[in-house]
Amino acid sequence: MKWKKLSRILIPTETHIYVPTVTLRGNEFRIYASFWDRQQIKRIGFIDVSAKDPTKVLRYSKKPALDIGEVGTFDSDGVTPSYILNQGNEVWLYYVGWQSLAGLLPRYLFTGLAISTDDGNTFERLQHTPILDRLNGERFIRSTSSILKATEIGDEFYRCWYASSNRILSIHGNLVPSYNIRHIYSTDGIKWYGEGIPHINFKDPEEFGITRPWVIKENNIYKMFYSIRKIDKGYSIGYAESKTGYGWTRKDNEVGIEKSKDGWDSFMVCFPSIADYEGKRYMFYSGDMDGYRGLGVAILEEE
Repeated sequence: MKWKKLSRILIPTETHIYVPTVTLRGNEFRIYASFWDRQQIKRIGFIDVSAKDPTKVLRYSKKPALDIGEVGTFDSDGVTPSYILNQGNEVWLYYVGWQSLAGLLPRYLFTGLAISTDDGNTFERLQHTPILDRLNGERFIRSTSSILKATEIGDEFYRCWYASSNRILSIHGNLVPSYNIRHIYSTDGIKWYGEGIPHINFKDPEEFGITRPWVIKENNIYKMFYSIRKIDKGYSIGYAESKTGYGWTRKDNEVGIEKSKDGWDSFMVCFPSIADYEGKRYMFYSGDMDGYRGLGVAILEEE
């Protein structure tokens, strides 16, 4: 693959644009993202851009499409989008809930579901508890989900690839989770069964985080884009393929998009989100400092 970076997408506010999550709406792309306040509390809003020219901003939300949860709930300290699923007249938003608790880690991340009946402008929580909650073997993180409907055995079901953590590391004196990609399934997209099976694991001693999978199926091949976190090197984008969506071959050297030599995405390219329009494929991604320096878009030039 070879991606050509088109531009940084700017809106008139100074904030992180964190974990872009794109969906096609007619001739427009809507990009949901977390927007941070000065206390780094994350709320979900959106940016609408032209699908013919994704560098052209048409509008952006002035109020959160999904605000933080009630005090004491799993998403009381922030919400971050991870995947949009259109379900008839409803828009389902799978999102990450952030909760800070006294103890080992500064944050815990679990998956919630919110539903919109006004075409994705505002969302209401399905419930005030996670749909992917902590388990004995996944105690700290079960988040940033990528969801696909499948009919591989005749009956429709849902497949979910997500980031999972059950291990804590000390890096430069700071306690941080180590996380990788797991897989789980559901018959309704709400209730998920058992612990996830590990799918994308580390291959470099400096890697300690693999997160935010984005899975597409094309020509009977599953293709996964994700973010790789290394010690002292920031995030980069990785890529893997699978014939079944269960066993994956990492092909990071084929992803075709790298950090720039200088500028707003020279230390990080991360959290890729993929969308197609009129035979063209686009990638939306966050830049340095987890998106504080902007949101970018690239177009696929070569398969």
